[in-house]
Amino acid sequence: MKPRRREGGVIRNDIVNLCHRDYFDEVDDDDVQHLLESHAEPLSNDELIEQDKTSQEAVKEGDEEEEPVRCLDIKTLRECLRDIEKL
Repeated sequence: MKPRRREGGVIRNDIVNLCHRDYFDEVDDDDVQHLLESHAEPLSNDELIEQDKTSQEAVKEGDEEEEPVRCLDIKTLRECLRDIEKL
């Protein structure tokens, strides 16, 4: 068990160093440990419902049609510029 604990400490330290490298200076070893422990706990029913709801909303947003891209061909652009020059 001892080597595994040491390995975990090294990994947490690496995570903290990566955070600091990317200017998340407030992150410390305790924060990383707390995050890792929270992922080991089972989710409550409310958390599962919230995850499902968020997932369904993301899928729904992806299903919505995107607005078509409007294009301006060269002929129309020339005509517009010609009309502007006439003013």
